[in-house]
Amino acid sequence: MRDASSPRRRVFRLGYLNGALWAIGNGLTSGSLITYLAIDLGAQGVGVSIVLAIQAMVGTLRIAAPTVIGLVGGARRTCLLLTTASYVIIFLLPIVTLAGSPLRGTLPPVATLITVLCVHQLLEHLGTVALWTWWADLVPQRIRGRYFGRRNIWQLAALIPAVWLGGRCVDLWKQHHAGNALGGYAIVTATGATFLLASIVPLVLMPERLGLRSPRMTIRGLGLSTLLAPFASPSFRRVLGFGVWFSLVNGLTQSAQNIYPKRVLDIGLTEQAALVTIMRLGQMGYSAWVGPASDRYGNRPVLVVSQLVQAAGMLFFFLSAPEQTYWLYGAWICWSAFAGINICAPNLLLKLAPAGLTAAYVGTYWGVTGSVYASATLAGGYVHDLLAKHSEVLAWLPAGVDFYHGMFLCAWLARSMAVVMLLRVAEPGAWTLSQIVQSSERKRDATEPSRGG
Repeated sequence: MRDASSPRRRVFRLGYLNGALWAIGNGLTSGSLITYLAIDLGAQGVGVSIVLAIQAMVGTLRIAAPTVIGLVGGARRTCLLLTTASYVIIFLLPIVTLAGSPLRGTLPPVATLITVLCVHQLLEHLGTVALWTWWADLVPQRIRGRYFGRRNIWQLAALIPAVWLGGRCVDLWKQHHAGNALGGYAIVTATGATFLLASIVPLVLMPERLGLRSPRMTIRGLGLSTLLAPFASPSFRRVLGFGVWFSLVNGLTQSAQNIYPKRVLDIGLTEQAALVTIMRLGQMGYSAWVGPASDRYGNRPVLVVSQLVQAAGMLFFFLSAPEQTYWLYGAWICWSAFAGINICAPNLLLKLAPAGLTAAYVGTYWGVTGSVYASATLAGGYVHDLLAKHSEVLAWLPAGVDFYHGMFLCAWLARSMAVVMLLRVAEPGAWTLSQIVQSSERKRDATEPSRGG
């Protein structure tokens, strides 16, 4: 990515630094570490599903982001205000972990944990929509794929050691402090909260926009018409259809695929962190390809490939068993393709959104898909607990196949079907599959040595 503008290069570097600091903090205050913490605090299937669904549940309110940005007075100001408040609140996490609920006897520790996470993630989600809107003013469309790809690599490079060290710290603490097993979680989450707060500093140093351009985020009113405007676009509706279907089938299996490794395969947090590390390393390599590919071929083709690859991860869950846990590594390798979805889905929304409706497109997409994911995750947790208590209803399954493996096989088929909606998205400048194949063949022919005599 070449740009002669020194101010723009400075902005890009600050964006990389913000991404790295945020990734460390987020990795130590979310994901498997928080799931294991909830289980150690006594959460059952439904409780675990709530923890997993929190991000999506509160993310539903991202649909109101255009109104919030308009009321606060700009994307930059909204981002800084809400993310700072969010990261201050997350400092309550280690306090709750050590002291339990401040309403001891009234509100259980798991419920307090969920409350803190809800408020933190609600504010962060709204701030993130504002950040993506801000990026639309700072990053030219022609290089967005490469920029977001490189930023993702910075995030992953910081996240990989952070997640592994966080999991290792918790496991070592449990081994040496059996009487205070939760102390390790408190140390790790406090460290994560500190990094999250530090990630605000690079954003403070970034301008609202570069040059004399007017900000792309000029709100077209704050009413219902702004929120409904994206639905007038057929391409947006199809991208939303993809997101809704994927969120539905992904959410239904979340409780099972998070509980299964710990309770059935007996995988500890250190090994779980190793699996995540493998995925993150794969995502780094995948991101290096995704950025240039999305700029050249379009976001839609890259999304299709990424979705099919990550869906195949459920086949490896299906093949796994207590005596064959190594199959899980295949799943996490396939999930490296999530990098393509994380980069290209928001980039596609920025590309499709008309001027003035960036926040409406991004907020509506994540709000709607988040509500579907949350509902599906809660439903999946309920089904998990129901089948665990009444296993006799599964007597018809073949010998050696339980409800976990049946769910994993169905998840692979359903996730793969999500690409149907993407194939009909009219993305400006996107290549068709036949064009990509023909281009590859021309390159191959051009590099082959002449076979003439």
